[in-house]
Amino acid sequence: MDPTTFYTTYFFPSICQIVTSIPTSERSAFWLIIGLLGFWGWVAVIIAFLIWGAIELTLRPGKSANGCTWEFNVAVGSFTFAVFQSITYLFFSKLFEPSIYCTIWPNLSYLLVFPLVWLFLRGIGFWVY
Repeated sequence: MDPTTFYTTYFFPSICQIVTSIPTSERSAFWLIIGLLGFWGWVAVIIAFLIWGAIELTLRPGKSANGCTWEFNVAVGSFTFAVFQSITYLFFSKLFEPSIYCTIWPNLSYLLVFPLVWLFLRGIGFWVY
C-alpha cells in the first residue's frame, strides 16, 4: 500500500463529515451558527421565541383561524413535533439502547408523532382548524 492510499482512506471519513455539515440553505446556516454559539445561542433563540409568542398571542396579527400568523403556527407545530419526537427518542433509546436508531423502527414513530401533534394542539385549542 502506498502512502497516498493510506492518507486518503484515513482522512476520508473526516472529509465526508465536513462536506455534509456545510449548510445548503439560509435556514441551515442559521441553525449551524446557533449550534456553534452553544448555550447562549439557544438562550437567544428561546428568548426570541418567547417575545414572538407574546406579540402573536396578544396582538393576533395573523389571518388564520386562531389569529396568529402562518409562520407562528408553523413554528409552534415544529416545536411541538420536536418535543414529542425527543420524548419518543428517549423512550426508544432507554428501552432498546441508542443502537435502535440504526434500524427503521424509530422512523415509524413519525406515524404516531404527527397525529399526536395535531391532537395535542387541537386539544388545547391552539389549532382550531
